[in-house]
Amino acid sequence: MRHLIVAAGDQAGSPRRTALLVSGGGRYLDPWHPFAETSAALAGVISRVGLDVVIDDDPDTAFAGLAETDTPPDLLVVNIGNPRPSVPGAGAAEGIEAHLAAGRPVLAVHSSSTAFTEWARWREILGGRWIRGETFHPPQGQGTVRLAERHPITEGAGVSSVTVVDEFYTALAVDDVDAIGWHGHEGVEHPIAWSHTSGHARVVYDALGHDGAAFASRARHALLRAELAWLLTP
Repeated sequence: MRHLIVAAGDQAGSPRRTALLVSGGGRYLDPWHPFAETSAALAGVISRVGLDVVIDDDPDTAFAGLAETDTPPDLLVVNIGNPRPSVPGAGAAEGIEAHLAAGRPVLAVHSSSTAFTEWARWREILGGRWIRGETFHPPQGQGTVRLAERHPITEGAGVSSVTVVDEFYTALAVDDVDAIGWHGHEGVEHPIAWSHTSGHARVVYDALGHDGAAFASRARHALLRAELAWLLTP
């Protein structure tokens, strides 16, 4: 099912930028994450930076459509769980690849790093992933993410840290990326958000966003807005 959220303050007749927000539904649901709640929260932030947001909770169809549409979205946002079988459905991988090949950016959040365990390309796209048996998170609670001092995203955020109630993913597998945020666990700092490029496309993975409480922080909104600004910069 697709839902349209019109950008706040958009002026009639002005060029519209769009975001496709692929939300966990169907085989991409899991028992732990309220995807409808977190996708609505994400859409609210995205619409306030001037994009029209389409939320689609049929991921395989939404991904596949990226290779078929004459009006591709300016931004792909991924907020999904791990499907069974853990591969993209028919045409979905091709749609994701078409989006990236056109140089269009991707923002993936939270449990999206647990998806597609049988599709190695997903780790390359995200720049890392959750590894079963190695990655974990402490019980959900309040924590603080330290942000990088010198990175276009964090400089644009205007904050040095984000304190929020969330699940703090720990010991993620992280490849050759630019880490922009870390959290501490038992004296060790772990990357929890990063940027990189996949071909000519900009990608941000941000592991925050377990439920609605994870979007209750002003600093969290500032970081998301800065991530969006970097992603949408030509």
